[in-house]
Amino acid sequence: PAYNRRSYAAYKLAWCWWNVGEPERAIASLKVVVEAGDPRILEPALSDLARFYAEGGLLAEGQAYFHSIGRDDLAARVAAAAGSPLER
Repeated sequence: PAYNRRSYAAYKLAWCWWNVGEPERAIASLKVVVEAGDPRILEPALSDLARFYAEGGLLAEGQAYFHSIGRDDLAARVAAAAGSPLER
């Protein structure tokens, strides 16, 4: 398989949770992917995680998470969402 099966399943599950309006569960599923560290799916998972935090209105939590894993670029992306039309 192209990806670790558990990581891939968690990634797909995250989108299922997101699509049914459960951002906290979607975020938890993507964190499983990030923690597994599969380099083939890590960057898409991190990008989607930033989106979920931003669009889910969990800006402070998202910024704190990304700072804690050393991804200040994604923390800034979440912070920038505060001024976007998505947050109005």
